[in-house]
Amino acid sequence: MVFFAFLSVPIHACTIFVLTDTNRTLFCNNEDYSNPLTRMWFVPAGDVFYGFVYIGFDDGWAQGGLNTEGLAFDWVAGYMEEWEATIGMKRVRGNPSERMLETCSTIEDAITFYRNHWEPGFARAKILVADRSGASVIIGAKDDELQVEHDDYFGFGIFHYQK
Repeated sequence: MVFFAFLSVPIHACTIFVLTDTNRTLFCNNEDYSNPLTRMWFVPAGDVFYGFVYIGFDDGWAQGGLNTEGLAFDWVAGYMEEWEATIGMKRVRGNPSERMLETCSTIEDAITFYRNHWEPGFARAKILVADRSGASVIIGAKDDELQVEHDDYFGFGIFHYQK
């Protein structure tokens, strides 16, 4: 009886997927969390950064987003990994994912960004980044190393379908 009681407990799980065909790329995600106060905010491009839209909660910390170059990201939490900054990694003001989206236009740019900038979130989460070409990458930590899995990887609720 106890076993069946646990089956009825709601599970909060994020889902992210990228759909591509010859004409377009769609980035789809949801934010599963107990906070119902979600928000979306837009920031126009500046002289040194791209414009973007962020998705998050009432704390103003972006959980996902899309920039004017077609680069998108979202996070999946629930991991426990060893992850420490290496010598030479730069620290950024505020949310590193927001700084990545402000300055990167491709998944290659995003990979380079995370190789050079400290993202403490990799100790407990992974990020899916996709660009307008439909290419995507999962970035996280494993055994205190930056782990980069290209779009041929299927796992943790993330699915990439290419037509």
